[in-house]
Amino acid sequence: MKPNTAIQLDLERALKSLIPYLQSLEDSPGLWDFLDDAFPSGFLFMAGHEATTLPDDKTSFLAFIASLPDYRLLAMRYPAVVVRVELGTAGIADETTRPAAIAQHSLRTAAIIRLFSQWYFDVLREVFNAANDPDTRPWAGLGFDAWNAQPPLEGQSPTGKSFIANPSYNFIVHFEVEPDQPAAVES
Repeated sequence: MKPNTAIQLDLERALKSLIPYLQSLEDSPGLWDFLDDAFPSGFLFMAGHEATTLPDDKTSFLAFIASLPDYRLLAMRYPAVVVRVELGTAGIADETTRPAAIAQHSLRTAAIIRLFSQWYFDVLREVFNAANDPDTRPWAGLGFDAWNAQPPLEGQSPTGKSFIANPSYNFIVHFEVEPDQPAAVES
């Protein structure tokens, strides 16, 4: 199997499935308990390149939007990709739901920052890269080496009816199989 080296959608889909995947794992030490409180069953997770327009006054969501991969930083097999996380929390325009929406937005933002923090780096990297035979992970063929937080952006949606948090991360990923190599050019 040769990987697709245009990995934006693959990376987004991997991150989109990460929280539900973690919630499905046995967690006897309670490492992921905070995710259950922040992201209840049925919460909307999206890959940015698959996303559709949502009514921001009614829909809370978590989307992952990947930039073009940079193959020059390390090597063709280890691209660096900036991933912007977009967390939208609906309900701030309605005075009756505003207090709960503010609390949920804060809880969800903290959960994302905590999940991708250095405290969870080793454990999360192990989860990302632990492959069974056959590999049934949603991100099969894609490995994760490192990620670093970038300065976050935060604000309201364009209509002002939901809060938007935009933490960003620079991911170094690798292909667990060799990418296609271009044919040698004869001179």
